[in-house]
Amino acid sequence: LDTADRVAPCILWIDEIEKALATGAGDTGTSRRLLGQFLFWLQESTSKVFMVATANEIYSLPPELTRKGRFDEVFFVDLPNASDREEIIRLYFRRYLGYDSPPDLTAELVSMTDGFSGSEIDAVIHDLGLDSQAGGGGTPGYEQIRAHFANVLPFSRSNPEDIAELRAWGQTRCI
Repeated sequence: LDTADRVAPCILWIDEIEKALATGAGDTGTSRRLLGQFLFWLQESTSKVFMVATANEIYSLPPELTRKGRFDEVFFVDLPNASDREEIIRLYFRRYLGYDSPPDLTAELVSMTDGFSGSEIDAVIHDLGLDSQAGGGGTPGYEQIRAHFANVLPFSRSNPEDIAELRAWGQTRCI
């Protein structure tokens, strides 16, 4: 936080804030002290630091961090819709496989990935790229691509109650 104050104006990005600030029964006090310092900084800092934080497990955050006034706004970002998944698939095909995803395959993968997060799609295509390189660098065939996606059980299907709980939280507390 001192560094952010020194280099201000800046954007401070804290990814998965719950990993740093969650407290629990096994906490020896270090997490509570860190949380206290962070809350004090949020309240008292006058430097031009625009802070953005993400959380995957919102319920593990201490309530004093999520109360109104700590953050100017709280947003909920749901799983990607079909259009978003199409963009994600195209992006990672270019990044990891080095070519544009064929339109017919893209449409099929968009359908197959309903309920996938962007990071799950990323991981599947990244694995395809690694497998392709390990196999001599050839282009993976449609069947190989389909099989990679079919072998993934997305978090939304393995833990639908968690997704429902997050969505309910987002609908009542976020814009």
